[in-house]
Amino acid sequence: MFVEKYKWIDEQMLPAPVYALLSGLNAATVGIIALAAVQLSQKAITDKLTRILVFLGATAGMLYNALWYFPLLMVVGGTAAIVWDYRWGQKLFRRLRRNAEAVEGDREAAIDSTEMNEEVSSNVPVRRNQAKPTHPERKPGDSNTNPPDEGEGRTVPASIEMRLLSWRLGIMVIACFFLTFMIIMIIRGTLRDRPRGFNLFANLYLAVAVYLGSLAAASSPNLPSAAGAVIGYIAIFTPGLALHTGTLGLWTTLRGYRWVTSCLRGVNASAVGLVYTAVYRLWEMGFIDESFQSGSSLGREPWWVVVTATSFVGGMWFKLPAPAAILLGGIMGLIWYGVAKT
Repeated sequence: MFVEKYKWIDEQMLPAPVYALLSGLNAATVGIIALAAVQLSQKAITDKLTRILVFLGATAGMLYNALWYFPLLMVVGGTAAIVWDYRWGQKLFRRLRRNAEAVEGDREAAIDSTEMNEEVSSNVPVRRNQAKPTHPERKPGDSNTNPPDEGEGRTVPASIEMRLLSWRLGIMVIACFFLTFMIIMIIRGTLRDRPRGFNLFANLYLAVAVYLGSLAAASSPNLPSAAGAVIGYIAIFTPGLALHTGTLGLWTTLRGYRWVTSCLRGVNASAVGLVYTAVYRLWEMGFIDESFQSGSSLGREPWWVVVTATSFVGGMWFKLPAPAAILLGGIMGLIWYGVAKT
């Protein structure tokens, strides 16, 4: 958060009002992120399954922290959505129930057969009710009104469907991008005396980081500053444009498959749940002071709870912009310092 900007200060102490300002900014930021989580939940939750996935994503993310753990939660969410939408669990349950009913019917038939044999052997007429059929007979005029298990996919009119790229061309674009990615990595690892322009392009292309190419090329006598800016621009935006273009061609084909949309629905719900995890973790490290510069829980001081609630309520019901809410949080932090510390 905002305190990360001051990590270059090792053992020096910041002025006390600065800590109060940063704590107020952090508290307001937590409120804004909580608001974003609520708004995303309202869009992601469409049924009971997505509500459960949002809940499980939030709670599971709070209990454990690892790089592989969060992608696993989203994979589990996508798989659960596929199983739910295709009704595999319901079909399995109905099959097991039918098997149990068949076994029970066979047992009753065996009991009836034994009783009949005993009646015939004893020549004693016994009046008994006939067993009811397991399944009622269907009249000729009756029709099956049950809805099908699998719903119909969303149909896009041909007049507005995007046909800019085919899936073959999309795969080709993505493959070309990864090919150039590997070539640059090989050249970068084998060549020792590399030109400054190539180093600039490789660093930005591989890391997909935003730097000022003109400043990076300023110290090189053979590379003009304008050329460095162009190289930086191309290296920064080429990976994203290539992947976006290739994915666009694939999406026009993949969106017609029901399992793809089901998987994305579950992944989206699990990812929204992780936003609540981020709110919790930021809350636990948002309050900074001279005693704990690495961050502590905002719950230590009730005023920070008020700041968080103010930014949340202001953005939720009074349309307060996020920058204004964060700035208001910083002012409230200074007010707290003026009242509590002076």
